[in-house]
Amino acid sequence: MIEISASLLPLKIDEMVEYANETISLGVHRLHLDIIDGKFVNQKGLPDDVVKEIIHKYHSKIKIDAHLMVVDPNSYIEKEHYKYLNTIYIHHQKDQQALKELKNKISAQGCQPGLVINPDEPIISDENKYFNDLLIMGVVPGLSGQKMLPNTYDRLKVLNTHYQQSLNKPHITLDGGVTASDLDQLNGQLNCCVMGSAIFDKVNWQNNLKQMLVSVK
Repeated sequence: MIEISASLLPLKIDEMVEYANETISLGVHRLHLDIIDGKFVNQKGLPDDVVKEIIHKYHSKIKIDAHLMVVDPNSYIEKEHYKYLNTIYIHHQKDQQALKELKNKISAQGCQPGLVINPDEPIISDENKYFNDLLIMGVVPGLSGQKMLPNTYDRLKVLNTHYQQSLNKPHITLDGGVTASDLDQLNGQLNCCVMGSAIFDKVNWQNNLKQMLVSVK
């Protein structure tokens, strides 16, 4: 089974809290929060007051993950409401020591630390071994609605082959450009798909989500 994690990024700000509630009631497996400071990538993310409200309202009902696309991850990890997140995904840092320190800080908050692997970064690296959760980007981070890059499937195959004989295979999530038609092909390649536009850019998005949830059972 593949879990579906709903990204709220495509929604209007004043819709996010309500849509999160409805998405949870329909049976989605996780919520995905894109935290963007406008500096790390030139794009706007979820406002912090909305992030805080969603976490406080729904963390007891569903796993909520955050993808930090920010210049200073420390200032976000230390926020009080972030301790209720399930997984906090961070990008590669200037060196391994800085990455380890961030990882340890996330763990100290009681959250799972995850590593983001961008399309232009090696799918296998020394840093991977420090993390039990990997977020594989199928698009350049920061902009909702992009099509998945064509080499994403090949990268996933390389990653799975690398861990085929390992007892410590990480939890693998794919984020970016995933559509309903991709779900069958991705079965067995990963644990979770982040989906935003593929869910919400439909007139009847509720039925659209229901059909996708049935397809991944």
